[in-house]
Amino acid sequence: MKIVNGTLDEDKYYAPEIHVCRFLDQEYPNESPHSMYAYYARDFTVPLLTKFYRQLIHEHHIDCIIL
Repeated sequence: MKIVNGTLDEDKYYAPEIHVCRFLDQEYPNESPHSMYAYYARDFTVPLLTKFYRQLIHEHHIDCIIL
């Protein structure tokens, strides 16, 4: 698990997340840099991800998670 943003070099595991952050930085420059949580999916089980998502929702008052 790590937090990525658009300033990072391309990464074979986190390229989609980095791309989304760069897109958001371009579209909403006043709010940049944008960041997001990213993880290598093969390292997680469903129960562990469920626990993590619940923690994120609780700590950050999240309305939506895009998978």
